[in-house]
Amino acid sequence: MNGTELRKFAVICFFVCLGLIVVAFWPRKIATLRCADGSILTVRAVTFGTNHVWTKRGFGRTVRSEWNSETPTMAIWGTWDGRQPEAHSFRFELIHEVGRRPWATLKRRTENFRPGRQAGLLATATNSPGMLLCVRVSEETEGKRPRPTAEFMVKNERLIKERSKRSSRWSVRLNAPRFWSLRTQLMIANEYTTNEILMEKFCNFGPLVVCQKFD
Repeated sequence: MNGTELRKFAVICFFVCLGLIVVAFWPRKIATLRCADGSILTVRAVTFGTNHVWTKRGFGRTVRSEWNSETPTMAIWGTWDGRQPEAHSFRFELIHEVGRRPWATLKRRTENFRPGRQAGLLATATNSPGMLLCVRVSEETEGKRPRPTAEFMVKNERLIKERSKRSSRWSVRLNAPRFWSLRTQLMIANEYTTNEILMEKFCNFGPLVVCQKFD
């Protein structure tokens, strides 16, 4: 390499490293709920198990929050930006993916969201969580006006890994173009119960689908 090429390489490396730093410290978010008055509730992380840790990263500041439970459960963490004097209250529910009907209500860990900014534990599940969960967050409002809501899917990766430790058979097939995607899908028996069984796992790679069928 001559001097010009070395300078170009150094500039590229600098911007790559800068990009990695920005990605590492940029606040992550799973879902955002915007209230009618402009206030914003942001779900930042979901943790599973008994020892829950959430680290809120920012430029020049890192805040670590912890919460422990006696039995395995799910915890939802986030931030609040209250922009008006009125306090807000939110409802956290687990809903059926098909039909969008609620089947469980989470326990709120922050009762009143007041003006200003705050961060921490928002809600926790009251029972042992399943492998695949659909969560709905809605503002509790008086009257008949529509309630702002936000929905998101979360995977209990630890439980999925545990349920995958069984004998299985692998196969590969082609997918129709309209079903091409890059995602993993689960087929679960007895879903939303304490006796969930992982039946199949589908890993989609565009036109290819790698299937793992458990015995």
